[in-house]
Amino acid sequence: MSLKARHSRLSVGLPDGLRFHKANVIEASHWISLVCEDFKEHVLTCNVTHPSLRRGVWAVIQITFSIVSNVSWADRILLAVNVTSDGNETSSVTEEEVPVLYPIHIISRSLEDSTKHMAFSDPGKSAAASHRYQIQNLRVSAVAINLSVSVWREGVNWDFVIVSSQNSNVTCPELHESSSNQTHSEKTETITNQTWSCILDASGEISINITGLLRPTNTWKVASSVNVRSAVTIQYNQLRYHSDTGNMYHTAQVVTEVELLVLPDYTVYLVAGTVGGIIMMVLISILLYKCGFFKRYKDRMMEDVPSSDTQQLTSPKEENTEVAAHLMEPQEPLTSKG
Repeated sequence: MSLKARHSRLSVGLPDGLRFHKANVIEASHWISLVCEDFKEHVLTCNVTHPSLRRGVWAVIQITFSIVSNVSWADRILLAVNVTSDGNETSSVTEEEVPVLYPIHIISRSLEDSTKHMAFSDPGKSAAASHRYQIQNLRVSAVAINLSVSVWREGVNWDFVIVSSQNSNVTCPELHESSSNQTHSEKTETITNQTWSCILDASGEISINITGLLRPTNTWKVASSVNVRSAVTIQYNQLRYHSDTGNMYHTAQVVTEVELLVLPDYTVYLVAGTVGGIIMMVLISILLYKCGFFKRYKDRMMEDVPSSDTQQLTSPKEENTEVAAHLMEPQEPLTSKG
């Protein structure tokens, strides 16, 4: 806005549903004084005063309004601004259509009990995996959204189903499901998309659970890892709604890391250990035999006794042997004399 006189007047025509909140000068070439009068007959009037009489003095004025919630709005409203100088010598009028956008605050988040890690060592095995999400409307007004669920899987097969549940403040019929294959660097990545068109009233809440059995598609000889991921995306009509947080909370994702393990083969170690143990036992047995570990105690005692003592120890035995032999000889029968 260019000011050509000491005093200027700014008038803004407003539609129903807008109320004046405040006005301030956010930038100016010289000092500017701004005073706005009370709102009357859908017209806001502000007096702009500056001490300089030179031409080309400019200022950037920001005017904010509050919104009346119980008013029906069209898709667009017309704002007319009229700037006049002292005595209505000069006048400048500008008009602009402004789209009407309704504030929304919808968040999507992944839940902590989703499956984050899995490991397989056998291609024939399978395990259950689950990705869980929650979508909430934190505003008091109803919002129409498109809710998309996408799943990416590579190197594994996931026989999943997408189950959605909602409270009584949500209307969310199922629309369609599609699947497509894309090839990247000699690997096949399967993408599955499923979309719902939903209306979330105040405190509306949707729960989504992607669950099913996950198993490897091929055998492997080298340990590796692949990722299975899913995402939930919220889309809305940006010509009708706006979000103060942007798209920060409109997408959530869960990633499951799948490790493909190769277990070590212990057969060679077991055979080598067994053979080595047998050889060790043989060597120890030979050593013990050389040391006389396997001789009877009596034999070792006999070897330690001198030879003369051995003869004395064995003489009673020989005498006993002779007496036994004499007793075993046949005896003549006893006959009576005379």
